[in-house]
Amino acid sequence: MIFVFYECTLHAVATLPQSFPRRSDRRIAKMAIVLFAEREGECDGCNTYTLDISADGARIQACIPLAPGQVVEVVPFNGSEPVTGRVVWVGEPASEVEGQAGLEFLDPFDVTT
Repeated sequence: MIFVFYECTLHAVATLPQSFPRRSDRRIAKMAIVLFAEREGECDGCNTYTLDISADGARIQACIPLAPGQVVEVVPFNGSEPVTGRVVWVGEPASEVEGQAGLEFLDPFDVTT
């Protein structure tokens, strides 16, 4: 997101999620995961997958409604340790990233397994 001053008012301009610098390199990886998120006091879980991943975050195919700032748990099917993340962005309807979400991991994830 880019912030722009227009007529003395600060406006946020949506940009594609890939437009900001990353702390670590992401690699394209379709990794099967179980995604857990709390919604309305209930914990929902669903099977889905990553689209790309790094030690610091991932872009996933969202299988349940998510919101920026929401905390989620990602459990890889490959036996790697679960990792907690925060939703950074959610794809807008009718955009090229509709149904996707960007996660920032709270602790580094070992992407070598």
